[in-house]
Amino acid sequence: MLEPDGLGLSALVGEPPCARCPYRPALPGANTVPAWVLPMMRLLRERGTLARAWAALPANLPPGVAMPGEEEAAVALLRLGLV
Repeated sequence: MLEPDGLGLSALVGEPPCARCPYRPALPGANTVPAWVLPMMRLLRERGTLARAWAALPANLPPGVAMPGEEEAAVALLRLGLV
């Protein structure tokens, strides 16, 4: 048991445990995108094609943000409806 009150992970993502506790955190990734997506979106708008935007992405990433792999990028872009 991780919590002394016995309200495990299901309490965090399920219904609030009581009326005084209405807050329920969102699931990770539900409304988030990786940090490289915004620069990619800007590049797509500026460069016009996915190939040109992808080629320019490494030089336009924020400091500390790693270049995504092709599979990661494809999944994220598909999820956003961009390809």
